[in-house]
Amino acid sequence: MTDSNTQTTLQDLPGEILNQVAGHLSATSFSALRLTSKSIEANTYQNFIDRNFKHLSLELDVPNMQYVLSKLRSSNVASQVQTITFKPTSAEGLTQNPSSSIGQQVHKANEIHALLKEILGLLLSLMKVEICGSTTLAQALRVLEVITVPGLTSISIWSSRTPANSFHNVLIRHKESLRSMTLHQVLCTNPSWSPTLALIMNELNLDTLAMSELWSNDPRETEVGFLSLVERRKNRAMRDPVMRKF
Repeated sequence: MTDSNTQTTLQDLPGEILNQVAGHLSATSFSALRLTSKSIEANTYQNFIDRNFKHLSLELDVPNMQYVLSKLRSSNVASQVQTITFKPTSAEGLTQNPSSSIGQQVHKANEIHALLKEILGLLLSLMKVEICGSTTLAQALRVLEVITVPGLTSISIWSSRTPANSFHNVLIRHKESLRSMTLHQVLCTNPSWSPTLALIMNELNLDTLAMSELWSNDPRETEVGFLSLVERRKNRAMRDPVMRKF
């Protein structure tokens, strides 16, 4: 408590309170707060490390990926990242540049593929992958099809244009480790989705499955399959007292 004539500034606050305040700020606002004084920067250091280095947001464009890769190589950040979010680039959804030849587009796609393989190969503690945007999703799945992320337990997708075959291959490759999945706005009207839905419902050892705005040829079939999955998880949880709650 302070008297009415005393004004408390941010740098006067205990580190515990500062970090509680920081928890309500965006990453940008939090970074700006840390620049206001050396004491605030010091008091929020661990919060900054935990918040910014355990979660990596990445746009799949070549210059940005080259920058991120250089930072991962030159520090211990790579060993701390547990979640990676692939964000749509500012150009996603726009028509391809007509002056860009097919060869140039293929070269760029191959360059992104190689960079992403190298980035994921450095993230030894990675547990969760989040992907937004159709073009970004296709690029990310193309890499996750051919490399195994040993500790990958969770995958979340937000896209109405999820390539079923590619996604199916990713699930097969990470079948043993996956425990959680979120599918949002995934369009399953193509018959090619049937094997993937069957894989999700019957073969993956998931603890949690969240599906919203999921469209298929037969919504009732998807609903029945989902309810069956829930029931199986409940039964397994009752048999195993240490099983995580569904």
